[in-house]
Amino acid sequence: MKKHNKKILIVEDDPTERLALGISLVNNGFTVYNAKNGEEGLMYALGEHPDLILLDIVMPKMNGFEMIKQ
Repeated sequence: MKKHNKKILIVEDDPTERLALGISLVNNGFTVYNAKNGEEGLMYALGEHPDLILLDIVMPKMNGFEMIKQ
């Protein structure tokens, strides 16, 4: 397994989808952060500065469009 120095943030309210994506990315050497809604996602995005954000649109608290605006 090749270790990447890339960070990926998954923002997804469905725990099964979040887990499946996360496992696949970790198994391919990426550092993965998980958030269950836009509020958590924004916190991680601002704090960790991921290289890529996989963002769901329809989520509770703060949806994907609201997160992008922030």
